[in-house]
Amino acid sequence: MRLLHEGGEDLENYFEEIEPLIGTLVAFECVENAWHGHKPHIGIRRSMQVNWVKDSGYLGKEQTRHKFSALIKRLCCYISGKKTT
Repeated sequence: MRLLHEGGEDLENYFEEIEPLIGTLVAFECVENAWHGHKPHIGIRRSMQVNWVKDSGYLGKEQTRHKFSALIKRLCCYISGKKTT
């Protein structure tokens, strides 16, 4: 993963590159200027994302958004004949 300089559009304009090694953790606040990215990869990519919320109102909104998004994905897979994972 690369942590990018201001603008975040040029993957080569980075200030830190973190190798994807077992046990490595990268954490940053989800804000408008938290620019990050990675080069294309062939093969299996594994990651774990953890979201931390500060109040129940925001949590409820995000859970509703997730349920709707998951429903749409299942419907699209059903229509296209692809299996869901």
